[in-house]
Amino acid sequence: MPFTIQDVNEFTPSCSPTFTRGLITENTAQGTAIADAGSGQNVVLTATDGDRGSMGIASYTLRTSSGSPNTFTFDFVNSTTFFVVTASTLDREAFSSR
Repeated sequence: MPFTIQDVNEFTPSCSPTFTRGLITENTAQGTAIADAGSGQNVVLTATDGDRGSMGIASYTLRTSSGSPNTFTFDFVNSTTFFVVTASTLDREAFSSR
């Protein structure tokens, strides 16, 4: 009798750091990485998953408030390491008028 072995998601992905407080100033240029508020160094995020194949592929999402512009995006170094960067020049007055 033929049979198929199916992959299951055995490991929960983890992201490091799990929380950080970022620092960015108004009029920062598009593509600028978010800096850690404490150290001033760019925040480098990593994600790992012990699964292999399709179950080991992580996806990433940034949530924004309803009606908020897409202010930030990801800049990937590789499939598991990335920065959060500005998607456009930041203008507080333009944002607060919406």
